[in-house]
Amino acid sequence: MDRQSITWLFGKTFLLLLFGAIIIPEDVNADESALIASESLLIQSDEDNSTDAPLPLDAPVPLEAPVPSSRLAMLIQQESEQPTPAPLLNESDASGLSSDLSGDSSSDPIGTATGDASGSATGDSPESPIESFGEAPIDRTPQFLRSVTPLLKPGQMQFDWGAVYSVQETNFPVLVGGGSILARGDVVRRSLFVPLAMRYGLNERTQLFINAPVGWYDTQFATVAGDSSDSEGGIGDTTFGFTRLLSQNNRAGRSLVGTVSATAPTGNPLNPLVFNGGGTGNGVWRLGGDLLVIQNLDPVILFYGGGYAYNFENEFSGFDVELGHQISYRMGLGFAANERVTLSGAFQGLFVTETKVDDVHIPNTEQDLMQLRFAATIAKCNKLTEPFVAFGLTDSSPSATVGVVFTK
Repeated sequence: MDRQSITWLFGKTFLLLLFGAIIIPEDVNADESALIASESLLIQSDEDNSTDAPLPLDAPVPLEAPVPSSRLAMLIQQESEQPTPAPLLNESDASGLSSDLSGDSSSDPIGTATGDASGSATGDSPESPIESFGEAPIDRTPQFLRSVTPLLKPGQMQFDWGAVYSVQETNFPVLVGGGSILARGDVVRRSLFVPLAMRYGLNERTQLFINAPVGWYDTQFATVAGDSSDSEGGIGDTTFGFTRLLSQNNRAGRSLVGTVSATAPTGNPLNPLVFNGGGTGNGVWRLGGDLLVIQNLDPVILFYGGGYAYNFENEFSGFDVELGHQISYRMGLGFAANERVTLSGAFQGLFVTETKVDDVHIPNTEQDLMQLRFAATIAKCNKLTEPFVAFGLTDSSPSATVGVVFTK
């Protein structure tokens, strides 16, 4: 079916539903209206048949009411056999019913159901209290996604700290001995840092954040001809931005979250032209954003999304270097083991395009990073403790990462 046929079908269905909604309430009271009309006609007929002549003074006064006519008796019998009809609507009830049929968002469906004066079915003016039964459901807020989705109330703050250790091992062929010997070069990069972060709830849908890791970074390079090491310590690159809840469907349990971030080169830059150099940052400005879909299937929470980041050009060793653009993607789930513990797993990927030096693409400089991450988020005494471990799936990814993050 084409779009025009689908639109016509939906329009016809809507008109039928609207016509039925308007006609059905009239049919419900049709029997009651006919009953009242018949009774009025019978009473009028009895009044017309009665004589206006006064009774003589000596006429006996009947001690009992006259026996009703046959038609009136049948009417009374039919009325007694039928269920008691609902009372007629007063003006306030009629206005409430008309607003409900017209789809007015200002009408109160709870008040209509419980019987208040704005649109009750019984016409009682006082509000009847709504009783709640049982215990309130357990709040399964996805705190394991606290860094990528707004969970804080306006004015509320969260702080992260902890310890993270990461190691990456790669190897590639190199020429040694004046370029006459082809050997293998091994590079091992280690890092131990504290993931400092702060988040602030700007409003119900927006959350600000800033991250600034502080730690130690070491790079070792070894070949058959010898080895070298370079270590750096201090603050890394600072990332800041905001996360906003773009849409939320409570009935389907689905939310769409967007994040805009920027990275400032506050760390000691790592020279991308020297593969055995060390540093605490990339040395370039970065601007990016991503979208994340969160699906709540209590007690399981699914999430998936992707993003893009652009690295600005900077000068290294007298050359204009533009690092590759980054395309990220992720998917995973979290499972509420109980009211305090959430187990989560995620697959994270990052594709980096080729690096450009003086506007020339350097071949074979693209990277494809993939990683599996497993964590347990434990809530206790208004604090969160999250131990985690991650494994690299490609040569470009860190071989292993382990750590623990505390949140308050």
